[in-house]
Amino acid sequence: MQKFWIWLKTNWIVPFAAALIVISYFAGNQGKTSLKEMMKAQKEDYETQLRVLEEKRAKEKKIMEDYKKSLQLLQEKHKVKEKEIKKANRAELKKTIEENKDKPIEEIADDFAKRFNLERV
Repeated sequence: MQKFWIWLKTNWIVPFAAALIVISYFAGNQGKTSLKEMMKAQKEDYETQLRVLEEKRAKEKKIMEDYKKSLQLLQEKHKVKEKEIKKANRAELKKTIEENKDKPIEEIADDFAKRFNLERV
């Protein structure tokens, strides 16, 4: 027993390293699995956020395109210059477009013209 104790005191690193290897082997596999699951969940969350952001940008882009088309229709149908459409009217036009997303642009333009007493030519 004394020989073992003396050997253990001088070579303590060997059993310590062996115990550390055994513990890390058993803990490492579970850690690797949980790490992979965590990374997979983060990737899925990132892809979901990215998809939502792209959809939001597409909706905003469509709203701006509808706004520009409505301004062009107002200019063509009523021979109104863009400078004559005041900022308040522009805000009202944006609001009208957002409220009537499903309607055709021509109906939105007609509704806008009626609200502000613009004449058809």
